[in-house]
Amino acid sequence: MTEGAKPKKAAAAKPRKPRVAKAAAAPVQVAGPTIDLEHPKPGQPPAPADAGKTCANCGTPLMGHYCHECGQQGHLHNRLGHLLHEFVEGIAHFDGRLWRTLPLLALRPGRLSRDWIEGKRVRYVAPLHIFLFALFLFFTIPTFVHYKTNNTINVNGAPVIIDAKDREAVMKEQREKIAALNAKHAGETSGPQRFANKAVAFFDKRSGHWDYYQLKIQSLLYKFGFLMAPISMLILWLVLFYKRGYTLYDHATVALYGLGFTALLAAFGQLLPPSVGGLWTFFLMLFIPVHAVRHLKVAYAMRWPGAIATGVVMGLLTLIALGLFIGAVFLIGLLGVPNA
Repeated sequence: MTEGAKPKKAAAAKPRKPRVAKAAAAPVQVAGPTIDLEHPKPGQPPAPADAGKTCANCGTPLMGHYCHECGQQGHLHNRLGHLLHEFVEGIAHFDGRLWRTLPLLALRPGRLSRDWIEGKRVRYVAPLHIFLFALFLFFTIPTFVHYKTNNTINVNGAPVIIDAKDREAVMKEQREKIAALNAKHAGETSGPQRFANKAVAFFDKRSGHWDYYQLKIQSLLYKFGFLMAPISMLILWLVLFYKRGYTLYDHATVALYGLGFTALLAAFGQLLPPSVGGLWTFFLMLFIPVHAVRHLKVAYAMRWPGAIATGVVMGLLTLIALGLFIGAVFLIGLLGVPNA
């Protein structure tokens, strides 16, 4: 700075103008009624199925294909063709998991149950869904598939093809013969013999109501199909009480997968004509026990002798339960049929 020169005054800082937040852009007016999500008006169109990058269900920002807050899919179906997909998926989760589940269920059932018990579940269809889907097919297929069959009855040891009217005539003739025989030897028979004759007459009188028995068995069989799941679970729990670390949930998983696979095979057999149905039934009688033993061996990490012994005990207990069921159906049918 030269001598005598006046010092320059520091320039005063200009006050900055406060920034004013820009006003939010006015909503774009679209022709038509305004969409109000909270309070829709009569005639108001629905909101779009996809809410952009937020979950349409809870409004959480999406970080993938599914909402991490409520689990809903980020992309929602909104086409007519998706209804069929959702219907089938709702019955059996008909996607890639079904095609990974069925081969294991048929060829490596123990591996499937073991994976599910160990927590590897997202790749497979749940055991309860397999069981319900198999029962659905088993009881629905006979409604749509009918094969014409000939009714036969044994007359003097020879099978005779008859229809409903002929069957009733034959049964009536047999009843008349029994009544005449009882009347002829009424005074000659002892107490036990008379009781046996009355029992034969009682059963014979009700044996003509075949249609009633068929409906009764079908209705009770449907209920018994659902009861087989808890019965099998309890049988596994009783037989494998020495197995530590397995819960009732694990036993239910093995039981549901096994019963579901059996019901699927039985449902497939209903699609076959009667000429092949007998061979299919014979195949099931041989294949199901082997399949069940292999299922137990891998699912519970057992050796072959233990798996075979467990399978034999389970088979016997299941046959006893089935015999009690058939006896209950027969008894209910006898008591329910009128005397006429």
